Amino acid sequence: NMVGEIEAQNTGHYTKEQFRVAYQQLQDAPQSQSIMYVISDGQQSQLSDLEDFSIGNDSSSEKPVSVQLISLEQGNQQNLAVSSISLKNQMISQGIPVTLGVEVENVGDAAAANQFVSLEVEGDLSGQYEVSLQPGESKEFLFQVVPEKVGNVSGRIIIEGDEIDYDNRRYFVLRIPKTRSVLLVNNEEEESAFTSYLRPALQAARQTNAQLSFDERSVSEVDEASWSNYDAIVLDGLDKIPDYWQQDLQRYVQDGNGVLFFPSEQGEVQNYNQFLSLFNAGEFTNVVGEYGSFKPVVQM
Repeated sequence: NMVGEIEAQNTGHYTKEQFRVAYQQLQDAPQSQSIMYVISDGQQSQLSDLEDFSIGNDSSSEKPVSVQLISLEQGNQQNLAVSSISLKNQMISQGIPVTLGVEVENVGDAAAANQFVSLEVEGDLSGQYEVSLQPGESKEFLFQVVPEKVGNVSGRIIIEGDEIDYDNRRYFVLRIPKTRSVLLVNNEEEESAFTSYLRPALQAARQTNAQLSFDERSVSEVDEASWSNYDAIVLDGLDKIPDYWQQDLQRYVQDGNGVLFFPSEQGEVQNYNQFLSLFNAGEFTNVVGEYGSFKPVVQM
């Protein structure tokens, strides 16, 4: 029963000290003769510690102890690992399936078969695949999660059946946003010949339950005091970004909000570059062709 309760531990070997303790225990045992079994893979760093081992000054007072070395051969070991988790969706929202790409790799030197990789979400099993991989081989498995709430959704990927388990788990958190509000700013209708396809795109996103709401305003209708009510501001084809907006938009972004800028083909390049410099976002240079015209630069 005592032997059955012994568990191996991955700790420092301290071969000499352990040998000394075991030797002393055998000296104190009532049996007249004893045998010590040393189970080892035969590394020189372990056995060399015993070269200068001293068993005492008066050998006549000590009982004989036989030492039997059991040398373990080097064997092949299989080891599967969850090497990465990636999010396949561009946008995530409540009630919309989210796809996770999970890469499993056989980092051992033996083939792995009849093992399983599983997905747990909030403690519940949500999907499972059987895994069979050759040494050095990897494979991606796709899992789907349907978030039922907003906020943080936690989960983990688990490999079952693999004896080396320190790399068999990988945890993740999906942050499901609440409804995002967007302010869409465009040119005055009578002044602009620009045709924007952003408005129908946003309308389609709203109809597909993308957790998105937006208000549309022209430049003259925008109230800067209301910007804090929006998560993002889209500047859609403005010929010029008002100078008195620019510093406020910079602070708006620094507060953690977003600005998306679509330039107009009739826009003022100097004004655009002044705006982009506030965000260290580059500049427009070396415009090819006749600026502001629809005359083709090249034909194909």
